[in-house]
Amino acid sequence: MFLMMRQFWRPGLLPVAVVGRRGAQETGGSASRPSVRRGCPVRTSQHAGLGAEYGHPAHVRNWMPRVNAPGRRLVLPGLLLIAARPGTWGICTAAKLPPMTRSPVELVIFDCDGVLVDSERICVRVDAMVMADLGCAFTEAEIVERFVGSSVEVCTAAVEQRLGRRLEKDWQQKYEHLYRAALDADLTAVDGIAEVLNRLTTPVCVASNGGHDGIRRNLRLTGLSDHFAENIFSADDVATGKPAPDLFLHAARSMGVDPGLCAVIEDSAYGVQAARAAGMRAFGYCGGLTPASRLEGPRTTVFDDMRELPGLLAAVTH
Repeated sequence: MFLMMRQFWRPGLLPVAVVGRRGAQETGGSASRPSVRRGCPVRTSQHAGLGAEYGHPAHVRNWMPRVNAPGRRLVLPGLLLIAARPGTWGICTAAKLPPMTRSPVELVIFDCDGVLVDSERICVRVDAMVMADLGCAFTEAEIVERFVGSSVEVCTAAVEQRLGRRLEKDWQQKYEHLYRAALDADLTAVDGIAEVLNRLTTPVCVASNGGHDGIRRNLRLTGLSDHFAENIFSADDVATGKPAPDLFLHAARSMGVDPGLCAVIEDSAYGVQAARAAGMRAFGYCGGLTPASRLEGPRTTVFDDMRELPGLLAAVTH
């Protein structure tokens, strides 16, 4: 036997619940994994498991455990079922329930270089060699200020301006072997990031101005690939990379999350600018090359120890 509940929603009225007994054959799903849909019957098996309390419709979309102890309760949108004794239920309408809340962070978007992998110092060193070879020397300090976190287009425009001439298309390809060799020799994960990724329960993804091949390669070298699977987004996927918001908006759309419910973890001025422009919360990591002063701004939390991140995310409010 199964408990069936129907909710009827009427504009301007509180929801009404009807509780009855029906057999499993009358709805989709099964005794162990009943089908749960808005406006349709909701069943719970007497042997489906321990009771739990939910505050978000997504958590009851596929299954709903039974409350099997006096005083336990199960919260669904607009309805509270309370077990007075095993196998019996009492009903409380939405008038007696606190408003259902939604987590203010439903997706954490990580930049790659300088946030997941400690590549910025390595790449800045190689950048200086490449610029010198092109005949337009930049100091490492200039490179950090002007290029860290930027797109290839931004870098190319700055080099061409200093040279006073156009560069060949794909000019950077002749130098890629220098970056690969340096990264193979020295690349490590950012201190504390593996611990953070193991602790986070919120969905995560990567959104970087780097190319797909480079992002995946660096994550593989540092043992972080398994945390992201296929949830990796590159500036190659959009018309304009950071500091434009396009990449972050593309990532949120692909992951099915509203931009306002996303948190972006960045280590560059370009990155936090892109996050703000996308309407997302920004967390600026200043434990790398970019000073805190260049990361500060509205809806931005600046921090210098990656291990602090789970606590900072948990403290976010609407």
